[in-house]
Amino acid sequence: MLSAALILALALFGLLLFIGRVSSRLTERISDRYLSLDIPSGILCLLAVCLYFYILFCRADLFSNQIFLWTLIGIAFLTLLEPCIRHSKILQNKIEAAKFLRTLEPRKLGPVICQHYEIGIGKESQRLVQLSDLHYNDLSKLFLKEVISEVNKLEPDYVAITGDFIQKIKDIPELIELLGKLKAKEKVFYVLGNHDFWIGAEKPLTEALDSLGFVHLRNESCTAGEMIFLGTEAPWGQEMSAFASLDKEKLKIALGHDPDEWENWRKIGAHLVLSGHTHGGQIRFGLFGPMILPSKYGAMMAERVLSKYGSVMLISRGLGKPYLRFCNPTEITMIDIRL
Repeated sequence: MLSAALILALALFGLLLFIGRVSSRLTERISDRYLSLDIPSGILCLLAVCLYFYILFCRADLFSNQIFLWTLIGIAFLTLLEPCIRHSKILQNKIEAAKFLRTLEPRKLGPVICQHYEIGIGKESQRLVQLSDLHYNDLSKLFLKEVISEVNKLEPDYVAITGDFIQKIKDIPELIELLGKLKAKEKVFYVLGNHDFWIGAEKPLTEALDSLGFVHLRNESCTAGEMIFLGTEAPWGQEMSAFASLDKEKLKIALGHDPDEWENWRKIGAHLVLSGHTHGGQIRFGLFGPMILPSKYGAMMAERVLSKYGSVMLISRGLGKPYLRFCNPTEITMIDIRL
C-alpha cells in the first residue's frame, strides 16, 4: 500500500505539472490577460487533487487492478521524462550561448541575487545592469530602496529596465522618488510592460520617467558608442518596427518585456535581448521547474539564458512580489561588455 501511495503521489504531482503547462499554452494570448491562467489551471488542479484523494482514501480496491497501477507508473515515468528533455535543451542553450556570452559566478547583493555575465574580450569595459518586473507597491518599498542602493554600488554605465513598474497608478510618485536615486554613468533605458498598460499608466508613468532623464525605447533605437540599444513594448504597445539602417558592426542590445518577441528580435539581428515578464515561474519545484508560465513557448521561457541563430536572450526572474516566491529568489542582471 505504501508503494502504491508513493506512486500515486508522484503521479498526482506529474498530473498537476502537466495540467499547469497545458493550461499555460492553451490560454496564452486568448484574452491578453495572463492572470486568467490562474483560473482554469487552479480549477483543474483542484479537481485532480480531489479525484486522487478520493481514489487513495475511498477506493483503495482500485490498486488491485493492474491496468490502473501501470497507468500510474506511466504517469510517474512521464513526470520524470519531461524535465529531463527540458534540461537537455537548457544544456544545449548554455553551450551555444557560451560562444558569445560568458556566465560568471552569481553575487549575493543584499536582498537580491546578481546574475553576472561578460561579453567580448576588449580592454575597455562598460557595465550594464538590468532591472525587471518591479511591480512596485507599499509592501515592496523598503525592498526596492535596498535594491537600488546595491545597484548604485555596482557603478553601472547603463541601466536597462524591462517593464512592469507598478501595480497601481497612485504609486507612481513614490516609485519615481525611489528611481530618482538610481545612478548610471551614462543613461537609463526603459520599456513598459503588460501591467503598466493594463492599469492605464502608460502616459503618466512615461512622463514621470522621462522627467528623470530616462530614455524611453518605444520602437526606437539609441546609439551609445559601439552599442545600439533597441526597444519594443509589443504585444501590448505598438507592433515592433523594422529598425532599418542599423549599423551592422555595432553590438545590438534589445529591450523587450515579453520574451515571446525573441523571434522578431532575431529577424532584425539583435545580438543580445534583455527580457523579463515570466518571473522564472514565480513558484518553482526544483528539477521540475515552474508549473504555470505566461508564454506560448512553455517552460523554456522560465530559463535565464536562451541562444539561437547567433542571438542570445537573457530572461530576468525580476524583482516583483518578493514575498510570494518559492525556490526562485529575486534577481538583477549585470553584464560587463568588453569591446
